[in-house]
Amino acid sequence: MMRFDPRLPDRELFADADAMSEALGRRVRIERIRYKPGTSIVAAVRDEEGRPLWVLTHADPAKVRNHERHALRAGARPEQIGAATSAGPAWADRELARGLAEAPAGTDPRRAPLRYNPLRRLVMRAGARVIKISAAEQSVAAAQHLAAHGAAVIAPRRVSARATMSPWWGEGDLAARPSADLARRAGHEFAAIHAAPIGALSLQRHSGAELAEGAARAIGALAPRLEGDALRIAESAGAAAGTGGVVVHGDLSPDQILVGSDEVRIIDLDRAAIGAPEQDLGSFLAAGGDAEFLSGYVEAGGRVDPRALGAWTAIAHLQKAVEPFRSAHADWASAAASAVDHAREAIS
Repeated sequence: MMRFDPRLPDRELFADADAMSEALGRRVRIERIRYKPGTSIVAAVRDEEGRPLWVLTHADPAKVRNHERHALRAGARPEQIGAATSAGPAWADRELARGLAEAPAGTDPRRAPLRYNPLRRLVMRAGARVIKISAAEQSVAAAQHLAAHGAAVIAPRRVSARATMSPWWGEGDLAARPSADLARRAGHEFAAIHAAPIGALSLQRHSGAELAEGAARAIGALAPRLEGDALRIAESAGAAAGTGGVVVHGDLSPDQILVGSDEVRIIDLDRAAIGAPEQDLGSFLAAGGDAEFLSGYVEAGGRVDPRALGAWTAIAHLQKAVEPFRSAHADWASAAASAVDHAREAIS
């Protein structure tokens, strides 16, 4: 769909890494794409030396010029690579400027970050600390609340509204270092998280029906032929998801569980909410997590409704269907179709 958007004349630059590399005059890989039909495309790309860039095109060229002017004020030299497209370094990202200015002393934003999502967030390592910069205000309340109740979470410390700091911990995560034993251990920890009191926490309440429909609509915007199937699955899953009243991670996957020799820590509770425990369980499984996670969860006293688990697993597959496009995979369309098939299997 992006390739045929008439309001974005430079859209072909974002077609693949070869087109982007030719436009920039050096080899790069595309790590993430965010597309708003008829409005804009922004990509995170990284060159052969590991340096991340933003590449932005907009239906309104004035928006692109604004980013260029900010990059110049920050000391960067933005590159104009199309009629309405520019590129610049991550450290000169206009939307992250305030957070970067508020970062702890000693933070070097020009070093290659761990993760970069243009116009949204930048995660860097600074010695034994992890610094997260966001365009919007960050919430640390859920992580700090759970840590205070003994949960195995990494609780960031707020440096400012848009900058947080947390300790570097562990030897990787469950995605990079899979382990059935540690997945079971993580299940234990999530049983404890879901048993924690909500107390004075003020969090959004997640609706399975709303999340499912939103995911199906997102699929339809990128691959219209899949929308009908996705909406039918979403309706069934939303009806079966049920409600819940526990603190949930809200976006759980194996890469958000750090691992040590025999311990785990949970990170990235930015999307914590009040919901059904099966939301976290289904999200973990849909992301390829080891089923021993469920065994550990039940072993530690967690209760699982099989119907709700199937529904939330289906919803998670629908939500993940657009990720191959956002990550610029060449075969994203077939990957999206496969995710819809997995969602159908989970709910059947």
